[in-house]
Amino acid sequence: MSKFGLFQAKEQEVETKKAVNKMVHGNVTKGKVEEKLKYFDFNICFFDHRETEEELEVIWQAAVTENDKMKEVVKNSLKKLRQHENLSDLMDKEESRRGESQLVYISSDGDE
Repeated sequence: MSKFGLFQAKEQEVETKKAVNKMVHGNVTKGKVEEKLKYFDFNICFFDHRETEEELEVIWQAAVTENDKMKEVVKNSLKKLRQHENLSDLMDKEESRRGESQLVYISSDGDE
């Protein structure tokens, strides 16, 4: 092999190494970018999940508050109903004792 042939072989070897290094570097860079992308995707999912949880918590608290209000309304309505039933029972007893049949209107809120 001549000096020129050796020089060409050496030059080709250097170029091949550069190409291989460039490919390896490109793959490493690609791998790093993919890792960062996965990390960002994870964070986006995490923050979306967290935001959704916060929204659900607000909805849950509103539902609990509404439920408490409804319980209070039902409780007060039952009190009024019991008062009305007790009054009706007393009036029925009084009517049967007197032997009268008298029509009396009573509102559910205690007003006549």
